Amino acid sequence: MKPRPAALGSLTGLQWAVLGYLGVLASGICFFLWNIEAAKVAAAMLAVMNNLKIPLAVASSLAFFGESADPARLLGGGALIAIALWIARERKAVA
Repeated sequence: MKPRPAALGSLTGLQWAVLGYLGVLASGICFFLWNIEAAKVAAAMLAVMNNLKIPLAVASSLAFFGESADPARLLGGGALIAIALWIARERKAVA
């Protein structure tokens, strides 16, 4: 059987505050600011930074939650992103 989701009326005040923070500040305002700044950079640089979210999430998971990851894959992915960043910067310097 699938567990039933909690009813909205059973949420505590702290849980509502967390939902409000995540919905309004973390998602709404930060995405708005991201889009303002995204209009100011080259598409290649924006693509690299957008793809940087995943390795940053893995790194924070390793640092704060003690999870494990394959170091070779982590370093390989980081190297690919570093190369992409270098290419994006070089293309901007040429253009």
